[in-house]
Amino acid sequence: MCEGVLADDPVVSWMPSREALRRQITRYCAGEYWLCPLCEAVDGKYARREEEGNDGV
Repeated sequence: MCEGVLADDPVVSWMPSREALRRQITRYCAGEYWLCPLCEAVDGKYARREEEGNDGV
């Protein structure tokens, strides 16, 4: 499971095989996580929150 884009909703990814899961974890979760498409979406969630918080300043 990964952090989801919506508050309090994790994302569960289904992989076609254990090997596909291993590749995903090795490449992104335990490697270059910033390249993960889901990580980009989650980063966008926090960027929007920061922008909304700065509107009143």
